[in-house]
Amino acid sequence: MPRLPHTIDFDDRAFPELAEIFRGIDLGIAAIVASDPTMRPKPAQKRRQGQGHVSAPGRPRRQASRRAAA
Repeated sequence: MPRLPHTIDFDDRAFPELAEIFRGIDLGIAAIVASDPTMRPKPAQKRRQGQGHVSAPGRPRRQASRRAAA
């Protein structure tokens, strides 16, 4: 998620009203992001797999044939 650039020139102690408004906006954005399931990070297991990842389709057949032979 892109972030807004950090402005060094703004001193929240000089403008306490604006600082309070900005904190309220930040809390509102955080609440929206927390409630949206599409914004939640994916589990590490799903992140590691590439889009071209295909599980070994022959593996279950080999295991089944070994079990049948035994």
